[in-house]
Amino acid sequence: KAELIDMLRGRFTLMSFQTQLIEDSVILPSPSPVLVPVDFSSCSRSALVFASDFMRHVDAPMLILHVVHEAVGEAGIYRRYIETGSSRPMEDIAIDMLDDFVDGVKSELTSADELDAARKIVVGGLPATRVEEIARREKAAYIIMGTHGRNGLSRLALGSVAEKVLQRSHIPVTIIKHQSEDSESPDAVLHDGGWLI
Repeated sequence: KAELIDMLRGRFTLMSFQTQLIEDSVILPSPSPVLVPVDFSSCSRSALVFASDFMRHVDAPMLILHVVHEAVGEAGIYRRYIETGSSRPMEDIAIDMLDDFVDGVKSELTSADELDAARKIVVGGLPATRVEEIARREKAAYIIMGTHGRNGLSRLALGSVAEKVLQRSHIPVTIIKHQSEDSESPDAVLHDGGWLI
């Protein structure tokens, strides 16, 4: 992780906005947040753990985003979370799910200060489009997100949300692939202004 932080520091010095290096921290334009979109998957969990660690080295706020969208293969994901007979809107259910998801990640970390300080947003729409819109609206400086990629980055080639965000993003994006417990640490690769992990 230290090597990745060093690589990111170097990348930040090349970006169009001004960046200062102070001791062991990267200073992003304040108050530009680091945006972390999540979909409650193990891949998102890995990205949020990475982002929490990354935020210890960055003087910027974290913004955790969930886009309410029921994909064809995941119909009912929000409805399964509530009691039978309840008629709560999906956005309200998603807020509860996001809180529980972040709390679950906090319980796995030795220090959860970065997640405690993070702001959370839930919006509806198409995930890739809304991630880009929120990044622009919130003037985010950086995006960290997970991918469901299998066999290297083959999933990205199939038009995943992560690939669409990489294609559309006006800011650097780091994509985190979920690592199983028996796999080695991921490598970082520069791609279109961001890192594929």
